[in-house]
Amino acid sequence: MARKSVKLALAAAIAVTAALILALFAVPRVRDLADRRVEAAIDSLRETVYSASGLRLGYEYAAIVSTDHITIHGIELFREDADENSVLRRKVASVGDLSLEVDLWAAIAGNPAGFLKRIRIASLKVDLILPVDRSIYEKISAYLAEQAKRSGATELPVLDIEVADASIAVDAGAEGSFTSSIPSLGISTAPERIEAAASSLLLFASAPSLAGKELFLQASALKASSDASFAAISLAAALSGRYGEYAIADLPLTALVQDGAVEANVRSGQGLSMAARYDMASGAFSGELGLKEYRPDADLRGLSGTLAELGALRYGGAVNIRYESGRLGYEGALTVAGAAGQNVAGVDVGSATAQVSGSGDAAGLSAVKVSGKLGGYEAGYEGKLGYEGLSVEGALRLAGGGQELAGLLKGEKGIYRLAVADGELAGFKVKGLSASADARGKVLALGLEGTIIAAGESLSVKATGRYGKNLSFSGNVGYRGTTYGLEGTYDGEAV
Repeated sequence: MARKSVKLALAAAIAVTAALILALFAVPRVRDLADRRVEAAIDSLRETVYSASGLRLGYEYAAIVSTDHITIHGIELFREDADENSVLRRKVASVGDLSLEVDLWAAIAGNPAGFLKRIRIASLKVDLILPVDRSIYEKISAYLAEQAKRSGATELPVLDIEVADASIAVDAGAEGSFTSSIPSLGISTAPERIEAAASSLLLFASAPSLAGKELFLQASALKASSDASFAAISLAAALSGRYGEYAIADLPLTALVQDGAVEANVRSGQGLSMAARYDMASGAFSGELGLKEYRPDADLRGLSGTLAELGALRYGGAVNIRYESGRLGYEGALTVAGAAGQNVAGVDVGSATAQVSGSGDAAGLSAVKVSGKLGGYEAGYEGKLGYEGLSVEGALRLAGGGQELAGLLKGEKGIYRLAVADGELAGFKVKGLSASADARGKVLALGLEGTIIAAGESLSVKATGRYGKNLSFSGNVGYRGTTYGLEGTYDGEAV
């Protein structure tokens, strides 16, 4: 028994000694082989990055921290633009630290699919100039499409990606500048699916089209997912933002990218719904706005004065919009109603209602109908409205107490005329009444002609006026068979 124990102990000692000798001579060779593999992998990565994007990759140094941990520091991506005399290099992107958790044995054995396990990216900065750098996106898209066509792969590697402190800055020249930042982003992939989550995404925009004000948008609790082929990408977030003094509260947003189209939906719990669809191939766009007992001030902050009063009213209806092949079209109907105790510009609108419906295109509204009720009276307009030249042509009406006045409004480019048919309202009868306005110059030219009858007395008017800093007028007034000439100036601030 003792001999057997001695033999076992001797065998163990020999095995340990052999292992130590192997470690002394073999491990450095394995590590050296791993270093060469890492350098070769980075050189291959450089070639891949240039082929895919046209950008040159540089870095300060790479190190093997442990047998399963590689770090690359100071990564930079450069764009090179050459002419006859020089080569201009501009940094497009940089990464402070790239940390890779790997399986070195997979690399040594030539199994690239099992090499990467986790990627950590810190301080990712991207700086783009448009339209020049649009070619980078186009080149990457073409490369990915070609690789997918060649490989036919439908599965993704099992991998976790963590991104911290990422930002993207875009200089679009005369169109403005845009900055986006993501404090943290997590991406996980599986053979058949990829998922991403971010606590928030911030976007700042400054552009001439924003009238000197900065636009800020924030997407909170951002989640995205896709299948391995990226045929369907879904997105969900809570959207908020600020423009000047106005701000919107969190609005739930969902989006889907599928079959070459982007579909987005926004719904608030206050009665607002918006849906949009964009076809990336044709450029066709369609959208729908839905309102149900909706108060804008429930989601929109910063309203004041008359805007705050209008924001407290309740709106309903739906509007559809579409754009395709350079042609714009829209149609819909909206309603608005006041509640007891509400005022707009000092007017009690507690019992007021209004409706507007119509359809049109980029030139204007070819068929619009507006009607409203206030204080026992009804008013309406039905006709056309052209945007270019501000042209109008349609019927106006004002009714109350079983009586009505109706007329035709027509004009464009600052010249307008209203002709009122014979009628009666609130005890006043009108015959042959017409009014005109010419606003082409700095001074507004006015005209009025017609007859008004009240309590059996007739008053005929034919007058002209001019309004600039004050109102001047001249004309004739006929009363009980006598014509009186009038002429004067009104110097008040309001007319």
